[in-house]
Amino acid sequence: NSYVPQAQFELARVRQEQQQPVEARKLFENVADSQRNELGARARFMSGELLFSDKQYDAAIREFQRLMYGYGGEKADQSVRNWQARGGLEAGRCAAVLAGQEKDSTKQNELVATAQKYFQYVAEKHPNAEEAAAAKQQLQKIGERGIRR
Repeated sequence: NSYVPQAQFELARVRQEQQQPVEARKLFENVADSQRNELGARARFMSGELLFSDKQYDAAIREFQRLMYGYGGEKADQSVRNWQARGGLEAGRCAAVLAGQEKDSTKQNELVATAQKYFQYVAEKHPNAEEAAAAKQQLQKIGERGIRR
């Protein structure tokens, strides 16, 4: 039934609002794994956002990568590409937070480069997306003085 994934997505949103992130993520992941369309992409994004809000930045980056490069990649429908751009921006933000927390300068530089890669992805692969302007601002900040939290 085509209504089941939509119902699962809505239930996940309810669980999120009820401060039940583990249950919400499971439901979002079910939808993301079963739907190769905008609903699936949106669910993958929401799963990443839950990880981000739980400060699980590495895991969030992996979720956002699955969104960015999955769902048809560059050949995805525009509705999916909008979520891919959002995922790229959030992946960059996650890497930026990790860079800001890192004490080792070598690892910090690697994380800055990773953030830069995600922001460039948004700016170059999704130039017409709303997120492109924010990605370009982040790239400018990196170029000027490194990442600031």
